[in-house]
Amino acid sequence: MSTPIANALVWLLPAGCTLAGYRATGTLRREWALMHAMLEHYPRIIIASTGDAEELEVLREIVPESLQDRVAVVFEAETEPNPITASVLAERVAAALGDVKTIVCRVCEVRGSFYGIDLVYELRSRGIVTAFVARTTEAWTRFVAHETGPHAEEAVLSGTEEGTVCQISDMLIGTTPVMISDLAWRYTLDPTNTAVVPNYATPVVESELLQERVKGLLLYAGPLVARTRVDTLIQAVAMLSEANPQIVLEVMGDGPHRESLEALAAELKAPIKFIPEATHEDKLARMTTCDIFVHASALESQPLELVEAMSRGCPCVVADAQGLGEVVHHCVTGLRCAGDAQSFAHIIQEVLADDEWRSMMGSSGVRLAEASYGLAKVVEAEAQAHRKAIEFALERTRRAA
Repeated sequence: MSTPIANALVWLLPAGCTLAGYRATGTLRREWALMHAMLEHYPRIIIASTGDAEELEVLREIVPESLQDRVAVVFEAETEPNPITASVLAERVAAALGDVKTIVCRVCEVRGSFYGIDLVYELRSRGIVTAFVARTTEAWTRFVAHETGPHAEEAVLSGTEEGTVCQISDMLIGTTPVMISDLAWRYTLDPTNTAVVPNYATPVVESELLQERVKGLLLYAGPLVARTRVDTLIQAVAMLSEANPQIVLEVMGDGPHRESLEALAAELKAPIKFIPEATHEDKLARMTTCDIFVHASALESQPLELVEAMSRGCPCVVADAQGLGEVVHHCVTGLRCAGDAQSFAHIIQEVLADDEWRSMMGSSGVRLAEASYGLAKVVEAEAQAHRKAIEFALERTRRAA
């Protein structure tokens, strides 16, 4: 173990997000890999959850016996966490850790983590120097404003919550420079209290990269909401299907627009297969066999599915929009295009027609994903941000003494 950042790391799960939920969606091993890597920097990790007793069962399932004395979970079942929830969790965190002097409390996502503020204050009131690290992987309030309108009540409330969490944090972590710059400007944050730590690509096994790809199989994985413009992809595939009888688009994901998208596919007689129940592991498996990964979203932060697709050698065709264009290197790991159906149809046709080009872009994506989104690189960047956060917390404590 390197020099510990603090006596312990509290890994706070957002409201409604639980270890049992990770298991159900196939992301448990991915989340554990990051926690496991952070044990290199902390003697103990305490996972704080609003789940129930099932959390203990899941923890025993995923954590090796040799590490179970270093990783624990505390929980307080509550669908809408509040200050009382935070107080109970703080008491249980303190009991689990015993006599500790320093803690880093990391919220896994700003959305749903408002109760983390109360948890941090409760820990500080117990005399524990507690640094508050807020991480966000999505442009949350921009997504809400895009869906509901900027003046809708939901957009206003989410903005208030996001702003409060960002302003109170000792360190705000985002996945892209654009995201961090936007949040720092919007909430008047000191740039020294921010850090860019990208999503990490789930490690790939060499044999996965050797699988034969299915000719003409396109894949989209992500939410089915207005912002992601899956209707554009359906229209593009409908344009291509007559001249390309082997072409199929698999849509892995769910959301409020699924029924209307299914109706559109039926109306256009487009070869679309919807797989709403797909787990993260299902998506990873399909990324190793599809011909092209496609994404037409009008606004993203750094979609994990896009990073994962690149890491598995899948050339990507995406809209030249925020959050997509920054990930895909044009003509190197994939292609960026205007966000209309005609442009997508043209580019997809060109990529499908050139086997060597597809292979080259896929290989480049694997190398770039390892260099930019490898687990070791991401963990080191995260650890550096935590060290800065605890330094800020210690300095604040010294000034208050």
